[in-house]
Amino acid sequence: MKKLFLILLLPVIVLLAVLLLVIPRITIQTEDPVFELPDEDGEETVYVLPLKDELAGEYVLTALSSDELSLTESDLAPLRERGIPLGIVLGDDGTASLSVFDTRIDLAVDPDAMLLTGSGQSYPFFYKDGILTVWDSASRAEFQKCK
Repeated sequence: MKKLFLILLLPVIVLLAVLLLVIPRITIQTEDPVFELPDEDGEETVYVLPLKDELAGEYVLTALSSDELSLTESDLAPLRERGIPLGIVLGDDGTASLSVFDTRIDLAVDPDAMLLTGSGQSYPFFYKDGILTVWDSASRAEFQKCK
């Protein structure tokens, strides 16, 4: 009976030994966040430009799509080569000017709301990596920022 009791007690002893001796030696280290101090001159380094500053510039129309029509860069390039304006200029002062064929529309840019507004209409936009995408109720226009 003592043998049976010892045999049954052996796994419990091994488990306790593992818990008490091995597990405390396995430590999980977490790194504290490292905060960089400002430069010595007191100015912080800005890693991301504010959207207002990033948006400013000249763009060319590279794609236009709606339910009825889809124009790609290869469709629009010959028009631009013939001197037909297909672009938008966004100023750093919150203004924009859209030029398509013989039409020019002045717009206001609200980078916080991500809206272009003009003539009583609002057009939401999205910007990423030099691509400005503008929507209206039935179509989408993509503009590529000029270098």
